[in-house]
Amino acid sequence: MEKLLYRVEEACIVTGLGRTKLYDEIAKKRIGVVHFGKSVRIPADELRAYVDRAKAEAGLATVA
Repeated sequence: MEKLLYRVEEACIVTGLGRTKLYDEIAKKRIGVVHFGKSVRIPADELRAYVDRAKAEAGLATVA
């Protein structure tokens, strides 16, 4: 079963982005997050949407 929410460290691994870059994208509201107290979790669909937008901006076709 695929995870629904990722910790920032896990999202770094699955996206290949660095921690600073990921937090920067979150701060710029390019990646939505869910807060549980002080914990931040990133929904899997937010990561997919972010990568799809990045691919579109780069002129790459997205796979449905």
